[in-house]
Amino acid sequence: MPVPKPFQWPTPWLWGALLVIVVVEAEGIPDAVGSACGITILASLIYYARHRRRAAPAEPAPAGLEARLSEIERRLTDTQEVMIALSERVDRWDDERRQTEAAGS
Repeated sequence: MPVPKPFQWPTPWLWGALLVIVVVEAEGIPDAVGSACGITILASLIYYARHRRRAAPAEPAPAGLEARLSEIERRLTDTQEVMIALSERVDRWDDERRQTEAAGS
């Protein structure tokens, strides 16, 4: 679920909330308005912290991990080649069996 636009960092809502809080302190506007502005500012700060943590660069993989992955990939390739060779051999055996059955019939 996306974060509503008024709570994303920075937006006019954040700056408006800051302005209203300044005016509330100076003019004596009801506390409910100040509370709503405080919630907007807090939600914007929380969104900013989450977004910044998510956007942090990932750590590079350890050097040994690359070597291990290369070795695993090489082994999988070798296994795949063996399976292909076995499949071709079984296909030839099936063809030879069919030919001998056809010749014998």
